Amino acid sequence: MKKTLLIVAILLVGVTSALADVTVTGDVDKTKDITVTEDMVITKDVDISVSVTADVNQGAEADSLLNQTNVENSVTRHEEAGRFDMIYRQAVISGSVNGNTGIVNLNQETGNSINQANLVEAAISWTEAEGITGFANSQASMEQINTGNTVVAVEDSTAGPQKADVIGGSIRGNTGIVNVNQSVGNMNNQANQIVFAVASEALVALAEADLGQTNASNTVREVGTVRIDMIDDSINGNRGIVNVNQSAGNMNNQANVISISASVPF
Repeated sequence: MKKTLLIVAILLVGVTSALADVTVTGDVDKTKDITVTEDMVITKDVDISVSVTADVNQGAEADSLLNQTNVENSVTRHEEAGRFDMIYRQAVISGSVNGNTGIVNLNQETGNSINQANLVEAAISWTEAEGITGFANSQASMEQINTGNTVVAVEDSTAGPQKADVIGGSIRGNTGIVNVNQSVGNMNNQANQIVFAVASEALVALAEADLGQTNASNTVREVGTVRIDMIDDSINGNRGIVNVNQSAGNMNNQANVISISASVPF
C-alpha cells in the first residue's frame, strides 16, 4: 500500500512540471463619458494716484473757450412750380496759402448764417536757471449748436452747380500752424482751435480738450440742388499743424480741436 502511494506522488510531481501552450480569446467593451465644466471670472481694478509735492516757481497755462450758435434761422427760396433759385455761389481758393511760416488763419464763405472761427492760444514759460521747476496746463473748450433751423431751396440743376467749394493748388509748403475754413452752405459752424502750454523742466504737464456739437430739429427740403466740394492738389508738404474744414451743405458743425501741454528739458 505504501508503495502504491509513493508511485502516485511521483506521477503527480511529474504532471505539475509539464509545459503547455494556451490561447485565450476574449471581447472587451468599455464606455466612458467625461464632462468638464469650468467657469472663470477675472476682475481687476487698478487705481493710480500720483501726488507731486514741490515748490514751483514758474508755470504756463493756456485756456481757450469758443461757443458758436445758430438758432431758429430760416432760408427760403422759390417754391412755385416752374421757378428756380438762380443764385450761384462759388468759394474758390486757387494757388493760395502757400509757403507761409508761422500762423495762418483763413475763413471763406458765401452762404447764409455762417459762423467761422480760428483760435490759437499759447502759454510759454522758459528758463535755463538751475533749480527752477513748474507746470504746464492747456485747456480747450468748444461748443457748436444748430437748433430749429429750416432750409427750403428749389434750384435748377440743369444750369450746373449752384454751390461749389474748390481748393486747388493751395495750402502747400507751409510751416507752423495753418487753419482754413471754407463754406458755401447755410447755417454752418466751422472752427479750428489750438491751445498749447510749454514749460521748461515742468514737473506736471496737463492737456484737456472738450468738444460739443449739436444738430437738432432741423428741416432741409431741396429740389434740383447740385453741390461740389473739391480739394485738388492741395494741403501737401506742410510741416506743423494744418486744420481744414470745407462744407457745401446746410447746418453742418465742423471743428478741429487740439490741446498740447509739454515739458521741455533745457
